[in-house]
Amino acid sequence: MLQKPPHAAAPEGGPLAVGAGTGVLARSRAFLEAQLASRSLTPQTGMGPDAVLSRMEDRLRNDDLDGALAALDLVPATSRGYVDARRQRAELLAASGRGLPALADAMGSIDSVTIDPLDRARLLTGVLDAALGVVTTKGPQDAVRIAGVPAQEAPLRDALEHAYRELASLTPPGADRVRMVDRANAVRRWTMR
Repeated sequence: MLQKPPHAAAPEGGPLAVGAGTGVLARSRAFLEAQLASRSLTPQTGMGPDAVLSRMEDRLRNDDLDGALAALDLVPATSRGYVDARRQRAELLAASGRGLPALADAMGSIDSVTIDPLDRARLLTGVLDAALGVVTTKGPQDAVRIAGVPAQEAPLRDALEHAYRELASLTPPGADRVRMVDRANAVRRWTMR
């Protein structure tokens, strides 16, 4: 079953907010309904966005992450649903619990598309936080880079601190912004001089 890595700390309602009633399947359904409200929910044949996305949802219902990712990869770059398909792909990989390569692939899914800066920042903080959790429990993987950052503790901490501060700058004033600054301070590397 797909779920949020235990150490992912995206803000409430962000792309990695996975919990009761807000899991990957629920978000996938919301994504599909928002994009293609009038299409059938049964798997369809063909290569159109409706057909591809109906097959992705069917794969998710059957806990077939690889099949869902393959379906999302079929959405052509010229399709109106391409950007959302790439974002959905990134969110599925980020929530998959498949380790550092999947987290790297999640961020790679949105490298070439323009998405809302707040959505990108939320996804980045969730992915970097999950990567830091993996590295601190299982060790670094020097060959893996996540959003251009080596999968090592110090660089991940620095990147995550920066990402939280960026997310805070994009968040409207209030408690959520303060929470992002607090998270940046909590992950910050402290030095003794």
